[in-house]
Amino acid sequence: MANTWFSLRTSLLRPVARSISIAAHCRAKSTSTGTKKVTSKTAQTVKTVETVKVKSVRAGRAVKPDCIERFFARFPEFDYQPTAPFLDEFKRLKELKEWDDKGERREKSKLQEAMVEQFTVMYGREETDLLAWQRLCNALGVNPVPKTLHECRQLVSRTHVNLVDFIERRDPGQTVQKFASEEDLRRYTHETEKYYNRNAAKRRSSLLSRLLRHII
Repeated sequence: MANTWFSLRTSLLRPVARSISIAAHCRAKSTSTGTKKVTSKTAQTVKTVETVKVKSVRAGRAVKPDCIERFFARFPEFDYQPTAPFLDEFKRLKELKEWDDKGERREKSKLQEAMVEQFTVMYGREETDLLAWQRLCNALGVNPVPKTLHECRQLVSRTHVNLVDFIERRDPGQTVQKFASEEDLRRYTHETEKYYNRNAAKRRSSLLSRLLRHII
């Protein structure tokens, strides 16, 4: 098996730009008093957006893992347990459905697509997105979180972690397990069978694709 994020920054900046545009329009039609009120409102909007941006890094973009849940929702006869490791749940599903090898490969491929998409929902999609890298640093328990893309990349790249653990992290205060060496990581990855599909990652997330390494 080949081993193997929606940019919050863009979506956050749009309300600011829109508020500034509205303020400019109002200034053309209002008195100086009205202008001051609109400008003040715009400043408040900017401040609110910046506050949300800071909180999003600290929280690690905690969201309900709906991409994984949607995969299992396709099987209403299966009693999916969302608090259990989803790869263990897949094994239970396989036993229930009695898939042959071809059926298991087909459904595992769909699950791996959902895993990649869940990573993008929780952390980001683009490898050039600073906020995405800062979320990863936050998940690793880094404090303070680096302020530059270069620093974030360096820190993450020299840390031995299993990337599937990032999407199993449900509590924003919980940090991802780190390993002392690549050998320890390799052993853990093989024992737990926690892999991403590299081709799916390449299609959907330049960030995840950059992070993946070959585990032999």
